[in-house]
Amino acid sequence: MQYRVTWTIVDPSLRIFAHVYTGSDRSECDAIFALMRDLPATDRFGSCEIPAPILVLPRLFDHDFCDQLVGLYEQGQARDKRRRRRDK
Repeated sequence: MQYRVTWTIVDPSLRIFAHVYTGSDRSECDAIFALMRDLPATDRFGSCEIPAPILVLPRLFDHDFCDQLVGLYEQGQARDKRRRRRDK
């Protein structure tokens, strides 16, 4: 069975930026590495900064509970109560 090495380069939005099949002599590899070196930083794409991914779950909690959470946050009582372990 014969296999061909292929390269698929995606942008930060996971759209295909380039897809290249390499030949048996792999002469395309230098061009692929040059393309990858010239890619923009991953935190900048197009002309705007990319925000961190956010999971939006509308209507997950009832309205009264959400109001209570927002109230606690605005009172300055928002904090992470999980215990943190120190890696040894």
